[in-house]
Parts: sequence; C-alpha cells; structure tokens
Amino acid sequence: MAVFGKSDAQGSQRIVSEMINKINDNIRRLRVVEQRISSLDIRTNSMEQSILSQNKNMQKMFKERDVKITAMEDRLFKMETMMKEMVKQMKMMATKSNIDELKTMVEIFNPIRSSFTTKQDVENMITEKLSGTGKT
Repeated sequence: MAVFGKSDAQGSQRIVSEMINKINDNIRRLRVVEQRISSLDIRTNSMEQSILSQNKNMQKMFKERDVKITAMEDRLFKMETMMKEMVKQMKMMATKSNIDELKTMVEIFNPIRSSFTTKQDVENMITEKLSGTGKT
C-alpha cells in the first residue's frame, strides 16, 4: 500500500530515521545538561571548600584573639596590683609638711648655728644663782 506514491518501507524508514534523530538530539541535550550539572557541582564543591577554609581561618583568628585578650587581661591585672602597691607605699612616704618640720628641727639643733651650753656652764649658773652672785 503506497501512500502518496511512497512505499511502506520508505515511510517507516523515514519515521525510524526521524526517531533516531530525535533520540540523538535528546541524548545531546542530556549531555549538555549533565555537563552543566557537573560544572555547577564543581563550582558548588569549590565554594564549599572555600567556605570551610575561611571558617577554619576565622576559628584560628578567634582563638588567637582570645589568647591575646587573656594575655592583656593578665597584664592589666598585674598593672592594677602594682599601682595599688605603689599607692600604698606612697601613703607611707613623708609629706612636704613632715619634711619642713624635720628641716626646722635640724636647723634648731644645728651645732654650727646654735650655741649649746655645756654641763659645766649649767652647774656654774646654778651655783651663781644659789650663792646670790649672779649677774643680771
């Protein structure tokens, strides 16, 4: 039976040929989609690796920062302790008024500027007063 002057064998040959072309076209499309998926998978893995690496670096930086903060806290505590000790010692130091008082006392008892009486002078003054021959 010939439709439009063609034999059945040629028609089915043409249909099979068209089906094979469509299957090949679909296979080609699937390969393109697979390549795109593969490319996206590679990019996703690369991004995951990058994020993991950055996460590790951030963790390391946080640990280093924590160590530095702890060290700074220790140093600050030591400085506060030292300052408290310095204040305590400064309170025990002599003030200006104490130094002025000492200076005055030294000037009073300075043997070069002051004239001290000897024991003999005092005894002579007492005997003179008692005997009534004291000088006025």
